[in-house]
Amino acid sequence: MGNEAAIELVAKANYYLKNKLINDALNCCEEALNLDPKCSEAWTTKGKILKLLQKKEDALRCYIEAIWADPNDRDAWMAKSDLLKDPREHIECLNKALQAKKISQDSIPDSVIQYLKQITQGEIDREEAANKKEWFKERENPTGDKKKWEEKANKFYNSNNFNDSILALDEILNKKPRDSKALRKKGDALLKLGNLKEASKCFNYVLSINTNDSKALYKKGIIWYKLRMLDDALKIFDKTIELDEGNFNAYNYKGVIQIELKHFKEAIQIFDYILGINPKFVDAWINKGIALCNTKNFLNQPKLKEGIKCYEEALKISPKNPYAWQNMGIALQQQKKNTEASKAFEKAKEYSPHSINQSTVYFCTDL
Repeated sequence: MGNEAAIELVAKANYYLKNKLINDALNCCEEALNLDPKCSEAWTTKGKILKLLQKKEDALRCYIEAIWADPNDRDAWMAKSDLLKDPREHIECLNKALQAKKISQDSIPDSVIQYLKQITQGEIDREEAANKKEWFKERENPTGDKKKWEEKANKFYNSNNFNDSILALDEILNKKPRDSKALRKKGDALLKLGNLKEASKCFNYVLSINTNDSKALYKKGIIWYKLRMLDDALKIFDKTIELDEGNFNAYNYKGVIQIELKHFKEAIQIFDYILGINPKFVDAWINKGIALCNTKNFLNQPKLKEGIKCYEEALKISPKNPYAWQNMGIALQQQKKNTEASKAFEKAKEYSPHSINQSTVYFCTDL
C-alpha cells in the first residue's frame, strides 16, 4: 500500500485510464512512484497502461515491481496472469525483457520464480536462477544489507553496468526512499545512460530533502547544460560554487557555457582562475585553448599560437587525451600546417574511445 498522496494520484490515473486519457494516466503513475517507489498500486496501474500500449516487456516489469513491493497485491498477480495467459508467451516475454535489460534476473523475487515454475510446468530453465541463490537470499533477508547493496551498486557502476547498478540502488531506496547518497548515485547512473528525465527526478528529490546539496545541484546543472538551457545552467553552477568553492568542474562548465555564448574573455578569466589554483586541471587547459583560438588579437587574427600552447600543456599532463589532440589538430589546420594537423587527428582517433569528428570538442570530465 502506497502513501496517501501516491494513492490519490493512482486513483486519478485510473480515472484518466477509464476515460482513455492514456498519457495523463501514465503521468499520474510516474508522479505517484516518484513520491513512493514502493507503491504497488501505481506499479500495477502503470503496467495496465503499458499493456494497452502493447509494451508487454515493460508491463511485465511493472507487475513484478508491484508484487515485490507487496506480495499480497492480488491485482498485480491477476494483471500479470491476464497479460501472459499462454505459458510459452510468458517465457518468451520474460526472456525478451531480460535480454533488453528492462528487468534483471536478479530483480525477480523468489515467489515470482516459484510462480513461473508452476505455471510453465517446468518448461522454464531454472539453472541460471539456481546460480543466483545467494542473491535471492539477500533479497529475502534484507536487514542490515545496505552496505552490501552499496558495494554491488559501485561494482556495477565502475564496470559501466549502469542498469544493474540502478537495480542494486533501488534495493536501498525501497527501504529508505529519502537516502540522498543512493538517490544521487542512481541519478549519476541514469545520467550515464542518457536518461535525463529520470536522472533529474533523482536530483530534484535530493534537493527537496536538502536545498543546499551541492552535489545534486551540480548534476542538475549538467542536465540543464545537456538540454541546452545555458542561462539556467549558469545560474545553477553559480549556486553550486557558492556552496562548494572547490568544485572546479562547476567552474569548468561555466567556462564552456561562456564559450558557447561567445563570451570568450569571460571564459578565459574562469579558466585562468582554475589553473591559478590547480595547474594540472586538464579540462581547463583544453577549454582555455578553445577560447583563445576563438579570440582575436590586435591584427584581428585568432590567437592560435596561444591556444596551441594550452593544448600542449594539457598533453604534458595527459599525453593520450583525445580532446587535446583533436583541438590541436583544428588549430594547426587553421595555421595551414596540414601535415601536423593530420598527425594530431590520427592521435585523437587512436586514443578516443569514440569516433571524434574533426570539429571543436569541449572537455568536461562529467560529460
